Amino acid sequence: SDDRIELAADPRDLPDGWLDEVMSDAPPTTVRVEMSYNAAETTQELIRIALAFGALWNPFVKAIATEAGKDVYGATRDWIQCVLARSRRLKSPAISLEGHYRGCRVSFLIRGTNPATHAAAYEGLTEAAVEAATLVGRLEARGMPATGLVYEFDEAAGRWYPSYARLASGQIIVDSPMLIATLQDLPKGLSLGMRKVDMGKPKK
Repeated sequence: SDDRIELAADPRDLPDGWLDEVMSDAPPTTVRVEMSYNAAETTQELIRIALAFGALWNPFVKAIATEAGKDVYGATRDWIQCVLARSRRLKSPAISLEGHYRGCRVSFLIRGTNPATHAAAYEGLTEAAVEAATLVGRLEARGMPATGLVYEFDEAAGRWYPSYARLASGQIIVDSPMLIATLQDLPKGLSLGMRKVDMGKPKK
């Protein structure tokens, strides 16, 4: 159903009891999925949370969300904050919030244990989800429909940016400036002059 949430992780990567603690106050529709990443030596603890894409923005769109819907989404967002807080006890966590939008799996990746980074990433999540939806639509309009899109939070710049896209054609785009140019609906050529350092400048 639309309100189903999946919490997926490899329990071998996490301290005993950590997943049980996270599940203890999760929304009732949350199910736990055990993953196996088959890595000889894991360098980070990956926690994937799959949920309805609307949970990333609907609480702030009054024209769309009903009062009951806001309660559900609000509880989900509160729980995400709890997961981020608990992840600070891990060595090198990576929290991936994932939802599907128009046939594309969109992931929002938050790394590390810095409380200020977590707060800023959470605060900017709604805007990032709106941007991601726009980017999915613009890629589709250019005849380049995406099946996967990854946003990462830039700690230094304090903002989200698109870092990776997988197209239905099988092509993979890892050129962040190109994705940003597409988001801003600029001609493709203009993206070539953008540098990585320019990509994540703080918003004015």
